[in-house]
Amino acid sequence: MFGGLRKKKIKPIHFILMVIILFWALTKTYSGLGSFWSNVDLIVVLIIAVAKGITLGNKKQVKMINDNYYIWHEKEYILLWSAFFIGKILFTLVLSILFKVNIPIWHMVAYFFVYFTVRTLIIIKLYPEAFKRK
Repeated sequence: MFGGLRKKKIKPIHFILMVIILFWALTKTYSGLGSFWSNVDLIVVLIIAVAKGITLGNKKQVKMINDNYYIWHEKEYILLWSAFFIGKILFTLVLSILFKVNIPIWHMVAYFFVYFTVRTLIIIKLYPEAFKRK
């Protein structure tokens, strides 16, 4: 089921492009700070994104096979990713129901931008040789 997610050749350009695309999406969706509870959501969401990036960045596995670096993860990674994401969704949902707050879409974009950037930096720090150009 998750075979396609487990092993793929590392292409540093994909990591760079993803960060650039997410940053661009963040600039396009940003609509300013909102109410107190909306800002609480943003702070908690960004804390979750950083924690997720650090945790999952350290869970990635990178190995050299036939002169190519491959990156993959096991079932634990997928379960942790899901748990962090479900936790973020539930927190936002509860906050919006309890305090009748509309959470802007850019909070979700910021979440993915911060998560992906932190995770990428951790992977690069742990496996710098995989990101050197040949």
